[in-house]
Amino acid sequence: MSTRISVLSVGHLSPSLFSKLAENIGAEDFDSTKNSGFLISRESGTSLEGRYVQKITGTVKVVDPLGSTLEFPRVTFVEQRFRLSVKSPQLVLFDPGSAWKPLLGRLLQFSDFKLSVESIDLALTALVKQAVEVFSNVRVYSASVEPFQVDGETTIRVSVESSGDARVQSKSFLKGKAVEFSSLKCEFEHGARTRRCEFRRNGAITIYGDCDPILEAEFTKLLTGLCP
Repeated sequence: MSTRISVLSVGHLSPSLFSKLAENIGAEDFDSTKNSGFLISRESGTSLEGRYVQKITGTVKVVDPLGSTLEFPRVTFVEQRFRLSVKSPQLVLFDPGSAWKPLLGRLLQFSDFKLSVESIDLALTALVKQAVEVFSNVRVYSASVEPFQVDGETTIRVSVESSGDARVQSKSFLKGKAVEFSSLKCEFEHGARTRRCEFRRNGAITIYGDCDPILEAEFTKLLTGLCP
């Protein structure tokens, strides 16, 4: 099991445009009669948190032992938890799945397509430093280096695991080579347990293990403090 948190930058999200989005989101409240809508759990003048819900209806067909076809209605719900804020990161997605693109589509429509959305390039070393201030015994046990070309035909991809600091071992292995990391995996202590996580340069954090709302909130704070 794991929990994934992704952060995105939303261009042109001014306080006035945020108010317009919040008004439209509030007007599209989800209930059992609708095929899609929003459920807001927390809201202020500059941020809101909630879920975008889609109801998908269909028919299940089953052939019985006598060859007759039986049909049953089927209803499936998919949802996307999110936080929208004027401050960076403007959009935070929790466990992004199939509903995040329809969510984004609604936000773009609410803004009259004035918004632009893109992933945030995370400074992984700075993120680890912030994690050290929050958690105990933080150790980078695995590091993946951004692919680099050594000639026109060869691209090298390096991933290092270590009982020490994998970043140091990566730099030692690639002597004299400027190193940029695409992902770092860390061990840390939380609630008298050793947990693991992965920081990705493309704006995503994965927390491995059982879902922990307190831990999720701590990592969201880390991302909020790091994003420009």
